[in-house]
Amino acid sequence: MLASYEAVRVEHCRRVQSTARAWGELWHLDGERRPRRNAVLRERDVHDHGFTDWVYGRTALTPDAEPAMFTPIPLSPAPA
Repeated sequence: MLASYEAVRVEHCRRVQSTARAWGELWHLDGERRPRRNAVLRERDVHDHGFTDWVYGRTALTPDAEPAMFTPIPLSPAPA
């Protein structure tokens, strides 16, 4: 069991750190992206924890069972 956990621990920790960086950037936006962020987050169901379920759920014991990470929401206008 410990060997299984050790097989995915490094990747899981990498994902936690990269997600924390992305969320940190999201919370500290300014300019025109801040109101877009607020609008996107306001539209989400307050009970939808899909972005963080994988962090607080059970750690996968095999790399192929690791749950999907969140997909960043684009806040910049699409190029014309």
